[in-house]
Amino acid sequence: MPKGKESHRGARVFLKRSKPYTGYHDYFSKAVDDCINSSSSTDAAAATHSEHSMMSLNTNNSDEKIDRIVDLKSMGLQAAEELSKRPKNGEIYASVKADFESINARLKNLSLSLGEPSSIDEGIEIHDAALLLKLLDKSNREIDMAGEMAQKGALLMVHAQIMLKKGQELLDQSKLKLRCL
Repeated sequence: MPKGKESHRGARVFLKRSKPYTGYHDYFSKAVDDCINSSSSTDAAAATHSEHSMMSLNTNNSDEKIDRIVDLKSMGLQAAEELSKRPKNGEIYASVKADFESINARLKNLSLSLGEPSSIDEGIEIHDAALLLKLLDKSNREIDMAGEMAQKGALLMVHAQIMLKKGQELLDQSKLKLRCL
């Protein structure tokens, strides 16, 4: 089998597997079949294209709908990006900005207590401080990661407390069972 026909057959298999929009699938599937079955693939492609020009007119409406959807998505992304770049004005932002120095100082103090046992409240505080700094666009990757790790650490500590209570309950129930003997 000539190489050209193998590549067309691969394209036909791909089209059948991917099944894009119905109009395109039928149009391209027939075009590929015509190219495979003809002796001259370029002549067949040109003939197939002219034969199916009416079908392509019908699919133009769906193309326009798809283009509108894509444009809406890109406009939405662009709008979100512009919103994120807008300056944060207002009394809330002003009061949080005033406390920026104290937030940084508190994070430094928390980082100095590295060897001491940490509490759930410290984890929540680090996470919230990281979120505040992110809101003010004063954050960096390390602060974001520290905030995420602190949140996960606090969650694990809460889970550990819950599991400790459940473990205590199970041990108490086992002792009650033993008393019945």
